Amino acid sequence: MNDLVKNAIKGIKLLKNGYLERDYSYLAKPSFVKSNNLNARLNLVISCIDKNKMYGGLTTAINLFFYLCRTLKYEMRILVTEQKVTEGVLKQYPGFILENADADSSSGKSICNVQVNCGSREKIAIRKNDIIMTTYWSTQYIMSDVIASQKRMFSVNHPIIYLIQDFEPGFYPWSSEYFLCESTYKEDNVVAIFNSENLENYVLRQGYQFRHHISFAPKLNETLLRHIGQTEKLNRKNQIIVYGRPHVPRNCFSIIVEALKKFTEKYEFAAEWQYLSIGSKHSDVKLSKGCVLKSYGKLSLEEYARTLATAKIGISLMCSPHPSYPPLEMAAYGVTVVTNSFFCKDLSMFSPNIVSLNVVNFDTVAQALIDIIKNGKVHTNMEENNKYMKTDEQFYEVGEYIKKIYENI
Repeated sequence: MNDLVKNAIKGIKLLKNGYLERDYSYLAKPSFVKSNNLNARLNLVISCIDKNKMYGGLTTAINLFFYLCRTLKYEMRILVTEQKVTEGVLKQYPGFILENADADSSSGKSICNVQVNCGSREKIAIRKNDIIMTTYWSTQYIMSDVIASQKRMFSVNHPIIYLIQDFEPGFYPWSSEYFLCESTYKEDNVVAIFNSENLENYVLRQGYQFRHHISFAPKLNETLLRHIGQTEKLNRKNQIIVYGRPHVPRNCFSIIVEALKKFTEKYEFAAEWQYLSIGSKHSDVKLSKGCVLKSYGKLSLEEYARTLATAKIGISLMCSPHPSYPPLEMAAYGVTVVTNSFFCKDLSMFSPNIVSLNVVNFDTVAQALIDIIKNGKVHTNMEENNKYMKTDEQFYEVGEYIKKIYENI
């Protein structure tokens, strides 16, 4: 059923019932069946593993999962909750087999589809020494009963590893979803792994408590790191690139568009610049003086690297405590990027290439662009010894921390 039909049905129900009926089937919980296999296994619970559709957060989850499996020397299983894994996607993960979730082969590397079908999920085989790693609030909600099941079947009490990559209740302001998401932060037997110390500090200052918690620092994507040296000699163009995701409210696309309209209206040489939107595909946007914000959508990492190497200015907003990847990537490539502060987040401390605004509106963003151009900012890539560039060290402390918690398995 396509989105137009779904929206039409929702509209009819709204008119009939006087309220919008929500479909919560995506939160359907599985039941668990006992497996007698005693091998220790780490289970990644994730919405999608198709590398052609993955953004930074999903990639980080996959990378952390493989790192922990190597560190713990555990078998691997990936449980995919939304986007069905096809044979084509399976080829992206050499050595893995695709099997039913209620089966438990001895392959050591398996992928299982556990999407909702007719309102329910497939049963999942669970071992005594299975450790669950969730990657988003809905995956944590779905798998929260596994602790009780393992306790009943095996008399064990293994905590769930919960990767938290943003303050996700904020995605659903003042709503039922806010409470549902927040409930996962109040579960007792959890090891919280935060993507950035900024985010960890924010969540803890909101009063949430976790029995175990640790954070890791964002690192430059390995493909981007390989290309950064090859692109240093490319000439910079009069380009302003923006992280444009109109359908993701926290990226504040509307502010970016209105700010660019003000900038192109106020800056006399605005027509000499190009305006590129990367992130999600959308219609081109008319600015002032005949200027146009052209949408390029999701680029390959190689295309992204070339764009970063030739642009002069970037805009990437993130209305959340997580730093987000684009402003850090832009800064690493020598782009002067306008972003925002948020509570305990100030990215200007990360790099001199970052302009972090305390007050974010159409005028302040537009003025920041004008100031950058007038000041004649020098574009300098980050030093190679910067911690952000040392990708091999990203999860070391997390790995050591996790090993101690599960050392008796």
